[in-house]
Amino acid sequence: AWIALGLMAIGPQLMGHIGLNYSLKSIPAATVTMLLLFEPVGAGLISWIALSESPSKAEIFGALIILSGLALGLRRTKKTRKNDSMED
Repeated sequence: AWIALGLMAIGPQLMGHIGLNYSLKSIPAATVTMLLLFEPVGAGLISWIALSESPSKAEIFGALIILSGLALGLRRTKKTRKNDSMED
């Protein structure tokens, strides 16, 4: 049981780090960092669908704040990248 527990802890951790490092080859670091903020929202959606756990009003409000911030931040980085490419 301890080996299985260790593998469940190490496996996703390693895959997560490998995935992040791989994505940095083609996606700007600021975008990758902002997309990491989606993790709690995604986990809430998965628990809602897979486990039938209904989110509270506070959790929904928090998810909306996170999604709004991500939309603003990603839009801003897109404009910045466009302006940077025009200067080259």
